[in-house]
Amino acid sequence: MANTTVKIDGLRELEAALADLGKATAGNVLHRTLMKRAQPIADAAKAAAPSKSGGLAESIKVVKASSQRRKAGKAAYAAAMKGGASKGAAVGAMRDAQRSASGGMLDTFAEVLVGPDNRPQAHLMEFGTGERFHKSGKSVGAIDPPRPYLRPAWDAHKGGLVDGIGEDLWAEIRKSAARKAKRLAKKAAAG
Repeated sequence: MANTTVKIDGLRELEAALADLGKATAGNVLHRTLMKRAQPIADAAKAAAPSKSGGLAESIKVVKASSQRRKAGKAAYAAAMKGGASKGAAVGAMRDAQRSASGGMLDTFAEVLVGPDNRPQAHLMEFGTGERFHKSGKSVGAIDPPRPYLRPAWDAHKGGLVDGIGEDLWAEIRKSAARKAKRLAKKAAAG
């Protein structure tokens, strides 16, 4: 199944408020909001997953996706270390790769994935198969007709993913800002 990207334009105030929180906190705010919005898709997919599919339904979750920046940084670090660079030089290569991987995007970016873990039957159930054979020639059967569970869940709930995301983000920003203010006040009172 192809990835779907949703872009929301015109939220400059949200971007500014996220920037005020700091990168790590802003990333957490974005992830919490996206995970909350994606949960109905996961719930619908679990409900629609074939019941006799080896725990497929239980494996469906909403998870943080590893970012392209992190992947690029890890690859650059590994290449530098294999090339004989010092640890400091490898860390520098990692940071450079992460900066260039962001491609001018906002520093704060979040991505979540909805779906099953890496169970081999996940895509077979969704799309079906023709008759399959072992190397020995023995037939192992077919999954016909397909039993889609993820695409119908996406189709039914994709509108709700974007609707209200601004309000959810503002609520998370307010909570995070209040926690930050409380921490700063406590720190100031301590001396």
